[in-house]
Amino acid sequence: MYRTNELEKIEKHTVDSLCRRNREFEALAAKNNITAYDGWDVGPVE
Repeated sequence: MYRTNELEKIEKHTVDSLCRRNREFEALAAKNNITAYDGWDVGPVE
């Protein structure tokens, strides 16, 4: 069984802050034994 979670939030980032946020999410996934975390989609705000 697979479960997916989706969250949508608009934020402004620099390259450094975006990398830092991804490391935070990677650590959260590891702490919760989530092996399929692959990052997120980034695009322009419409």
